[in-house]
Amino acid sequence: DKVMNFELDGNEPSYVDMPIWYTHNITNVGNEELYTIFWINEFFDPNDPDTFFENV
Repeated sequence: DKVMNFELDGNEPSYVDMPIWYTHNITNVGNEELYTIFWINEFFDPNDPDTFFENV
């Protein structure tokens, strides 16, 4: 049950490389709009999903 927190600032844009099999939750705690970009190594296949909803 390891929890990792990353607090990023728009004044210094950064990235987080999410390890596979880690449940994650992205929350905007600021007052400005949050922009995210996701990259993956394959197209999503709804018949064979590799992502599942999990309460965080």
